[in-house]
Amino acid sequence: VGHSRGGAACIKVAEEARDYPDDKKTIEAMFLFDAVSMTLTVDTDCIPPNVGRVYHAIRDPAIGSRASWGNTGLQYSRSTLYIKRIFSCTHAGVGGTPWTGDFPTETHYRPAGRSGVAFEVPTITQAQDEAVSRQVKEWMFAWMHALGAIGSYD
Repeated sequence: VGHSRGGAACIKVAEEARDYPDDKKTIEAMFLFDAVSMTLTVDTDCIPPNVGRVYHAIRDPAIGSRASWGNTGLQYSRSTLYIKRIFSCTHAGVGGTPWTGDFPTETHYRPAGRSGVAFEVPTITQAQDEAVSRQVKEWMFAWMHALGAIGSYD
């Protein structure tokens, strides 16, 4: 289980596990919360084939949260069941801490005289981020519970 760069770390650990003895090579499931890679020295673009299942909650690029951060772990082999879902919340919201990271905006223009006035408008409210963050938790925890990774949850 990993959020943000922790998701990239999960992918790297799975890659390294391929060198372990046979009984340690297979990772039954990986749960990623908006996995991102912020390094040029470690490649985590591809989920290694020793991972059986991946569940990946990803922020919607249309929200504009952490727009310069691309996701990692989006490629996988045929042997991996890969399920991703895109959620309309911030990067922090996907990770369970809504409205604690960036506060994305988009530029709007209003005519004024011979030119215009630019102003920033939020792409998401705190209430929306919190509500969608709860949806991320419900979706991911249902998978985690079904596969025995966690017990009951609230």
